[in-house]
Amino acid sequence: MLDAATGRLLRVVPVGQAPVALAVDERRGRVYVADSGSDRVTVLDAASGAVRAAVPAGVGPIAMAVDPRTGKIFVLDKGPTGGRHGVITIVSAL
Repeated sequence: MLDAATGRLLRVVPVGQAPVALAVDERRGRVYVADSGSDRVTVLDAASGAVRAAVPAGVGPIAMAVDPRTGKIFVLDKGPTGGRHGVITIVSAL
């Protein structure tokens, strides 16, 4: 985690293998990290950086978007064919 004003490193937060993308849900105070190498999404508390959960998210999650109204996270996965036919996984807000 970095201080947005100064760029100073505040904390290193361990997540799954090969983190490749993140999405922020400002309304709920959550940060979602796509851990492509772990086939999951790590859910962080935005204020503290604490890990709230690790959610299975298909094979090789590579991108995400949060619906700010519903809090649902749409996760694009490489899919079982390694990217030829991707899959979108929908995760409920946590």
